[in-house]
Amino acid sequence: MKFSFFSKYGMSLALAQRCATEGNVVNFHCELKGVGDGLLHTVRVPVVEPDTVLIFDDYRYGPRADEYRSAGYAVIGASTFGNNLAINEEYNKAITRIIGDYLLPDNTYIEGWFNGDDWVVGLTSLCVYDSHHLAGDLGRNTGYESGTSCFWKRIRPEMFRNTINKLSSVLKRLAYIGPIRYNDRVQTGFTWNNLNIPRNILGIDHSKLLADCARKTLRRVKTGYEYTTVVRVTIPPYPYGGVAINNCDVAHKDNFELSPISVGIVGDRVIAYGTTVGCSVGKGCSAAQSALVAKSKAEKASCREKQYRVDAGFRAERNIPVVLRKDARLYHDTGTTAAQFRV
Repeated sequence: MKFSFFSKYGMSLALAQRCATEGNVVNFHCELKGVGDGLLHTVRVPVVEPDTVLIFDDYRYGPRADEYRSAGYAVIGASTFGNNLAINEEYNKAITRIIGDYLLPDNTYIEGWFNGDDWVVGLTSLCVYDSHHLAGDLGRNTGYESGTSCFWKRIRPEMFRNTINKLSSVLKRLAYIGPIRYNDRVQTGFTWNNLNIPRNILGIDHSKLLADCARKTLRRVKTGYEYTTVVRVTIPPYPYGGVAINNCDVAHKDNFELSPISVGIVGDRVIAYGTTVGCSVGKGCSAAQSALVAKSKAEKASCREKQYRVDAGFRAERNIPVVLRKDARLYHDTGTTAAQFRV
């Protein structure tokens, strides 16, 4: 398959590398000069061909992505709908009101994938994340620092029915394609966790997931039911508002996965456009076990002065069982017992 990436700041570089390692032809275009050079086949002008999947990594590409989509190209990653959700607070509130007042714990979201016509069966997931760069939720709020996710065993869990499933008619009318998340507000776009879920848990190559969804042919995925924890690894100064370019030695590459954003690994060197040099990914039969594996890998990654949350996964250990038990109780009246759920 062929993929053409449109990137503003290199946020999809790791995803592009993953698609390339899965045996695909990848052309990577970034508006920020130098991102991806030496790591991928970079192009100054985006490649747009009929047999190429176009991937946009920023919501601000929305109108442009929809133009290509309307012209018959396979497109994923951005849309006018996602752009409006991100920049128009009143629009987001109006869409969120369709769901109602369903409450999830803080830093917890439910996610599903929509293929333009319907939800992709099997890709409903739950994620609990940490959003401050210091343990104990101290320091600046920087977005995802770690996240633990799992897929539901049930095809249509009650939480799905009571939240994002209520958006089905809107999404179908807009022919929306890609992931949808909800926790008090509706969001689109790729996240750290869904870019780093191991192949044997996701049940499909990342490239095939993107291509088949963009072409509206993906109907079902048989996912695994282990947990995945992703821990962000950074080096000082962090957080940093400018553009720092780092070139770090990393031994034990087996413990150091591709970063969710702006990073590549060449030999024993990590090239990072910013202060995030990578992430460690752990999987396990529980949230606690997956977090333990991820933190163990982060500890073994030997980049100098590394930083990561040593309490990664703590919130997930607390929140995920509560959410799954609540979902089981909602379904109890139909004859399903809690023993059928991962609680």
